[in-house]
Amino acid sequence: MMSLLYRRLTIVLLACVALLTVSTNQASAAFSTLHLGPNTDPLLLLAQGSSESPIAEARYGDSGGRATWEVGAGQHTQQSGNFANTNNTWVNGATVGFTLDYDGNDLAFSVGTSSVTYTMPFGEPDLMIVAKSKTGSSASITNLVLNGSAVGIDLLSDTPTNGSDHLIIFNAFDNGTFSLTGDLAFAWDANNIKGTAKGSRLEMIVKSADFEQPPVIPEPATIGLAMAGVALMIRRRH
Repeated sequence: MMSLLYRRLTIVLLACVALLTVSTNQASAAFSTLHLGPNTDPLLLLAQGSSESPIAEARYGDSGGRATWEVGAGQHTQQSGNFANTNNTWVNGATVGFTLDYDGNDLAFSVGTSSVTYTMPFGEPDLMIVAKSKTGSSASITNLVLNGSAVGIDLLSDTPTNGSDHLIIFNAFDNGTFSLTGDLAFAWDANNIKGTAKGSRLEMIVKSADFEQPPVIPEPATIGLAMAGVALMIRRRH
């Protein structure tokens, strides 16, 4: 009886060790995520010597007018001459699909029927997705898929005051390329477009950077199970 119990405990312990090893290996071999949540400063996580570069941006602008742009992509969407841009007309509260692809040479960004492409190199390994809004508006980013795998985290910025929501994706590239898809929805106060949406008051931004990745911490239940197995095995030996 005790021999059978000892055997079963040994199997449980080995399974726990294997689980911890797989979790660590997966975190180093594939992309991983860190959801910073509303109004958090991601600059605190930048690796030494790295800086953020906004490479793709979907913003209210003037919703299809000729005064400014709504969809842009390139090396830096806030530096004139370093990105491509086009117009897009938004529908209040409507959801549209978006795609951001990099093939190792060209960065292509599509939102609904609006698309831009920019030729550029990449020097940073991580991506950060930001949903941003002002009082009286909201930005939601849902159904994210990176390189064919569901990210499993949605972003929403709809706080009573100016808000933002941040998601960092570590090791976003797959052999020097990446493909990111999802859904985007903007909503604003139709009686106060200037204050709640116009320009970059309401937007989605994708940035490239090198962020410090927190260590992988196994779930408490997994650690507890492994430690319990070790304790029982030691007790059985003595």
